[in-house]
Parts: sequence; structure tokens; C-alpha cells
Amino acid sequence: MDLAARLAGPRPELLAALVEHAAILCGAGSAAIALLDTDDGQGVFRWGPMVGPMGPARAGCLTRAEGLAWAVFEQSATQLLREPTSLFEGLLGTDADAAPICEALTRAILVDDRTVGVLWAVSHSPARRFDGEDARVLTDLARFAAGAIGGLDLERRRAESILHERVAHQRFLADLAESTRPLTSPDEVMALTARMLAAHLGADRCAYAEVEDESVFVITGDFTRDVPSIVGRWSVASFGRACEDAMRADLPYVVEDVDSDPRIGPAELPAYRATTIQSVICVPLHKAGRFSAAMAVHCAAARVWTTGEIDLLREVVARCWEAIERARAARELIDREERLGYAVRLSGVGFWYCDLPFDELQWDANVKRHFWLREDDRVTIETFYERIHPDDRERTRAAIELSIATRVPYDIDYRTIDGENGAVKWVRALGGTAYGADGTPLRFDGVTVDVTPLKLQEERLARALERERADARLLEQIAEAALSIHAAASVDTVLQRVAEHARRIIGASTAHAVTEGIVETSFDREGRGPSLTVPFVTRGGESQGFVRLADKRDGEFTDTDEAVLVQLAHIGSVAIESARLYDELREHDRRKDEFLATLAHELRNPLAPIRTGIEVLKLAGGHRDDRALLVMERQVAHMVRLVDDLLDLSRISRATVELKIQQIDLQAVIESALETSGPLIAAAEHQLAVQLPPEPLVLRADPTRMSQVLANLVNNAAKYTPRGGRIWCTARREADVAVIEVGDNGMGIPQTQLAHVFEMFVQLGSSVDRVQGGLGIGLTLARRLVELHHGTIEVRSEGAGRGSTFTLRLPLAAGASENVRDPSSDGEREPDQGIRVLVVDDNVDGAECMQMLLELAGHTTRLVHTGPDALPAACEFRPDLVVLDIGLPGMNGYDVCRAMRNAPEVADVMIVALTGWGTSDDQRRAREAGFDLHWTKPVDAAEVHAVIASLRDRLRASG
Repeated sequence: MDLAARLAGPRPELLAALVEHAAILCGAGSAAIALLDTDDGQGVFRWGPMVGPMGPARAGCLTRAEGLAWAVFEQSATQLLREPTSLFEGLLGTDADAAPICEALTRAILVDDRTVGVLWAVSHSPARRFDGEDARVLTDLARFAAGAIGGLDLERRRAESILHERVAHQRFLADLAESTRPLTSPDEVMALTARMLAAHLGADRCAYAEVEDESVFVITGDFTRDVPSIVGRWSVASFGRACEDAMRADLPYVVEDVDSDPRIGPAELPAYRATTIQSVICVPLHKAGRFSAAMAVHCAAARVWTTGEIDLLREVVARCWEAIERARAARELIDREERLGYAVRLSGVGFWYCDLPFDELQWDANVKRHFWLREDDRVTIETFYERIHPDDRERTRAAIELSIATRVPYDIDYRTIDGENGAVKWVRALGGTAYGADGTPLRFDGVTVDVTPLKLQEERLARALERERADARLLEQIAEAALSIHAAASVDTVLQRVAEHARRIIGASTAHAVTEGIVETSFDREGRGPSLTVPFVTRGGESQGFVRLADKRDGEFTDTDEAVLVQLAHIGSVAIESARLYDELREHDRRKDEFLATLAHELRNPLAPIRTGIEVLKLAGGHRDDRALLVMERQVAHMVRLVDDLLDLSRISRATVELKIQQIDLQAVIESALETSGPLIAAAEHQLAVQLPPEPLVLRADPTRMSQVLANLVNNAAKYTPRGGRIWCTARREADVAVIEVGDNGMGIPQTQLAHVFEMFVQLGSSVDRVQGGLGIGLTLARRLVELHHGTIEVRSEGAGRGSTFTLRLPLAAGASENVRDPSSDGEREPDQGIRVLVVDDNVDGAECMQMLLELAGHTTRLVHTGPDALPAACEFRPDLVVLDIGLPGMNGYDVCRAMRNAPEVADVMIVALTGWGTSDDQRRAREAGFDLHWTKPVDAAEVHAVIASLRDRLRASG
């Protein structure tokens, strides 16, 4: 017997009733059951009981051939189908007269896990959409159908119980919605919901909680029955980790007996005891992905909760939240309306109402005040026009007629007049026309606003705008003037342009601009009227001239004129300083060019006799000419001094100069300096007078540097004094200071150049004189060295041809004069005994000269010209001394030195760096690489012999 036949026999009335309940509980337009008929061995779904307007589809069926539709029916879950007719064409039919099926909710009827039928709820209207509650109802009804179809009485009774429970819950929800709808207070909504839900479920307590930071229950009201209230703040975590996890996962938390629930341990039990909870359902509500609210029902005794009760609580918390939000929104709307009314009253907005055609007008108190009327005055259309300013009446009348005729908004500003004193208000009116169904204008209503303050503000803004435009034009003129003034390349041009722009912008008849040192000659003759004067001020705040305007063409000078002139004077001040700086830069550039020319000259001078001396030596053949050697030695020494002076100046500029401070006798320093300058003095046949104090003057100074300073001063005196002149050097004590003067009766210094003699590259005299003038850095170097010794240097001269005197002041050393070193006290060294020397230098000429110097002194030498060849040569030659260049091809001197230090054969040999680089950093790098000494090219032969003598002594002492 097939399933359809069996169902027609046992309980057809039960399935029909189930279909009717499905239509009612789900609010469906139609409901039906499709039953599976398997008589043909393949299976086909045919319609069973059915209610609603989908009757024309009763003859339809669904076979396995319709694979997709069949697969949908075999799904055990509840299915929501939008416009299912196309998918289930065989089952639903294609009758054009049938009611449209907009949406269908289906649930499979399972018996022993097999689909034996499908329960349908159908919507015929787009306005009816099924939701989750409908799905739960259909699920319960499908279970009931399964019990009925399978003959399972227990399942049937359970389904009947669930059905009755669901019906009761639906009625409760309807009553709850009806009861809370009129409420506008969130507290009232929470209180009523809690009371009704507790009564419906027979619970001892019901509470609604809002959640703070997803971690705290905030309960502002609850309903209780013989248990204490739990109003207050409760940590979600205090009710256990299981409760906290469920709330965050949006799952219900259900406890049937606190004492037997394994999730509640000793740590959580106090919270349940404090709230008198033995059993509980707590359901969360998540909004926008956050845990936002919760609702709970509690019992003081153990209780088994049903699925329907849990689902009901989920529905109630959602509805309660929505009702509370509606109540809050309603409360906020009321508050806004009250605030709006208050604001309207304060704003002074008036409301007017006019029936058409115009007769008596209905105005509130604010409109009457706008028209200078009392509150009890009667208003007609004539009153309206009488109170409008005569100049505004016709355009107002035209605006009203246009608005009524064309339905455009009425928006106009006009003036109203006080009939007693003629006072005026500005009023803005806005309104429109209401029309009947046939288009007849019925009413003309609107509002008025007193805009007098706004109109006055507009007038003020218009005046301010005009002032801003004038200021903008003025700023544009000043900007143009600034570009013109700053483009000037000389001070005179700056002054001319400042005066011209000031005269044109301010409108003066005369304008003058001068700097300090320019004598005013025309101001007293021109312009007898009022004048305006502003100084040119430097960045340091000092006055450097002024600009003056006189005889303004239009009225008198104003504060604005003064402000403009101050701005132009400031621009001029900056431009004057810039022009002077430009002049200084050009002067520095000229000095640089002059220095380079002088440097070339100074280098050519010694090279000429050196070259000539070489030719002499060549021509002399094997005969030695000591005169040529002496000339070449002097010129090389002169070139070395030039280079040393440049290097010293560089070191001082970079603050890397090293002073070897010690206690020295000033007399010894002076004698050393005069010894250095002696040949130059003798060659010019000058008379030298030296006057020193009887007692020693002890300084703490670098003897070499002090001798260098004094030698520079004496050399200058010798250079710039005509042949046979007088030069003097005196020293004396003044308190704790030693005063040294170096003077001459030579060419002197013009007063205009006194302030510049210590500047770099400055030279005195004509171009012919500068043949003797050096590089122009000697005095600069002298001043900086003296300053490093905390002293001062100054110059005096009565002018050209009257000689000059340089005065040094240096602090004396404190205490006695013990351990005073005499710079000239170093004795003569005994001749060197021969040692073995390896010379490594890629400069072949330089290496061979060094070889000749060493061999003439009795030493054995070997030459190497590349880095890689140095170490093998050293290991073979076993030198006592290695003179090693740094810039070698193939392997630099640092690497060669390190390699020698690592070679046992020559690890202890003395290694001296020979290089053209002589800074402190170069010396440090040499020490770090393993060099014993650092020589800067060209090295003095005396220094070479002294080092060898010291090495010889050590070698002799070590046996």
C-alpha cells in the first residue's frame, strides 16, 4: 500500500489540521504537504492536504527527473525559496490564473532519516516575507507530521506539546507587542517586559541588561517574586567562563541545576548564591557584531528548560531591545520638538497664515513685532502694505502675485516702517501657496524673520571688503616694489628705488632716501609741508640711514602711509645689507683671484733659481758648486714655508692645529725668530734694533709657533721698508702680560686699510710692491696663532710712508721660571754611523734623491717602487729602517706596513711613513697601521739624520 493511500486512511484529518496551523502560525497565504509516492519504484512527490489559493497546482507532481528540485526536497534543513515556480514547474504548474507564488518556506518531513514528504508555507504577496520564527514554527510542525506519518505516538505527543507551546508563545508575543507599543519610556518597556515574561514562564526573576564593553551586565530594573532584586552592575565573567563564552558567541546559556552543572565550580558558585539562582536561561543580543544586551529568567529551584522557552527568550530580548530603541527614539523626538519650539520662540521667527482671497491675515506675535504692531492689533492686507517701506511695496506685491500664479516659492527681503517715528526694520519673508484639487489657490502661508542685524553686518562686511581690496592693491604694489628693490645690485640703486616706490605708492610730491655718511642737501629746500620719515634699520637694530616723504598730494599722511613706509624701509634695509654683502663677496672674489695669481708668482720665483741651479750643476760636471746648492736649498725652504703656512691656516680654520705648550723664555723665542729673518734683513741692508728687559719673561706657549709669528712680523717689516731702513723689536712686561712690538719706518699703512690688514689674502702696496708680498696670509696666520695662545695683536700706522708698528700681548706664565726650554739649545749631533735603509716610493726621482741623501751620510740603501715588491725586498735585505710611501701602486703603504708587522723577519724594524698628507687624521691612520713615525713631504734632511741617529743609538744599546 503506497504512502498516499496510507495517509488517506489513518489520520487525514490530522495532516489537514497541521496544514491549517502552518498557514495560521506562519501567516502564509497557502500551506500544503507534498508526499512521496514510491509505487513506481522511482518515487514521485504529489500534493496531499492543501489550504489557500494555490489549489490549481493540486494536480502537479515532482519526479527524480527534475534533479535540482528533487535535491532541494531531499535537504533536511528548512529552505527559503524566492519565486520557486520556475524551479518546481511540474509540481506548481503554469496556470496563468493561479495566485502568484512570491516566496515559499519548506521543511522536509523525516521518518527514520528519510524524506517522506515536504511541508510548504507559501506567500502570495511581496509584502509578506518569512523570517526565522516562521522557520522554527515550520520545523516543529514537520516533526509533528513525521510523528503522524510514522505512527510514532510519542513523537506526535511531543510535537503536539511543542505546537501548543508555540501557539502559547505566539499569543504571548502578540500580547507583549500590544502592551509595549504605546510606551515611550525605556524603563517602562523593560519593567513591563520582565513582569509579563516572568509570569508567562512561571519564573522567579526576569531581568533585561545592557552590556558595557562586552564584559559588564548593567541592570537598571528587574521583576522578582520572593527573590532579591539584582539591579546593579555585574561582571559577565563572575558567572563563569562558560557563561562568558556563550555570551560572546551569541549562544544561549542554559543551566538546569547550579549544583549539578559541571561548568559551575567553586569560583563561580558565589555569584549564583548571591543572586538566588538555581536554574537560569540567559540569552545574548548582538548588534553590529558586538555583544550589546542580554535577557535572563531565573528560578530559585532546579528546572528543565524547553527549546521553545529558550527560543522565546531569544525573541523577547530582540523585541525588548527594539521596543526600548523605539521608546528612546520617541523620547528624543519629543525632546527635539520641545527644544525646537523653545528655539523658535527664542529665534523671533514669526508665522503668518492667509486665506485666499486676502482679507484678514492671521499673524502671530513675532510677525506683528516685525511690522511695529501690538499683539491685539487686527491685520488686513491693507495693513500689511501700509507698513512696508514705499520703495519696497511694489516689488513685494509683484513677488506675492508671482508666487501664487506660478507656484514658485515666496522669498523676499523688505523694510517695515514704524508709523509713529519712522524707524525701519529689515524683514525676510518666506512662504508658499496651498492649492485645491482643481488647482485653485486656497492659502498663502509662511514665516518672517527680523534680519536687520544681518543687513547691518552685510553693510559692514561690504565696507570691510572694500578696505580689503584696497589693502590687497596696496600689498600688490609693495610686493612689486620689493621685487624691484631686491633686484638692485648697488646701495645707490636701492635708495633710488625705495624713494621712487614710496613716493608713487603713498602719493607724495618729494621723496629722499639716504644712508649714513651721505650729507642731506635738499630736504630743507624742498617741501615745506608735513613730512614722514622712517629709518633704515639693520638686522642688529642699528640705524643705517632713512627715507623721507614730503608734501602729500592728497591730504595729510596717515597711519597707513606710515605703515607702508615702514615696510618699504624694512625691505630697503634688507636690500642695502644684501647689496653690501654682494660688494663684499665681489671683493672676496677679487682677493681670491689675486691670491691665486700671487701663489703662482710665489711658486715660480723659487722654481726659477732651482731650475737654474740644476743647469749649473749639470754644466759644472764633476765640480761641485756650493753657491748653486745654497740657492736651491734656500728656494726649497721658501717653498716649504709657503706650503706650511697654507697648511697651518687650514688646520687653524678646522680647529685641528696642535700646540706643544711648554714654559719658554721670550728672549730665546725672539732670538730664534730674528735668526730666521736675519738673511732677509741683511740682504736689504736694514738696521735692526732689539731691546729686551733684563729679567726673563716666561710664557706658556708653543715655541715653534711663537717664533713663526715673530718671524712673520719681522719679515713683513723687512719686505715693506726701503733699503737701508730701520726695524726694531722690543719686549717689556706690563703686569701679567708680555708686550712685544715690531716696528719699522717703511711704507706704512693707509688709514682706510688698517682695519683689513689681518684679513685673509689682503696685501698692501702696488702690484709692483707685491712682488715682495708673499701670499697675503702671514698676518692672518699670525693673528690666529696669537689668539690660540689667548693673546692679542694690533697694528698702528700714521699713514702711507710713515712706517707701522705691530704690538703683541701674551699672558705670562704663572710661577717661577724653572724648566724653561731654550728653543735654540739643541746641540749638534755626531755624524751618523751607517745603517741599512729600504726606501719604498713610486716617485722614482724622489726615491733616488732620498737614496743619494742616505748614501752620502754613509748608509746602505735599497729602492723599491711598488707595494707588492716591498715585503719580499724587506725580508731579503733585512733593513734597520724602512721609509715607506703611502700612495703606492698595487698595494698601499698601510697594507704594506701591516704585512711587514706580520712577517717574523722584519716585524720589529722601524717603519716611517713618507707622504704628502700631513693632517692629524693621516698621522692617526699611520699609527693604527703600525708605522713608528710620520714624515710629511718634503722632509727636512736634519729630521732624517736625527731619526737615524736615534735609531742608531738604540741599535748600539741593544748590541
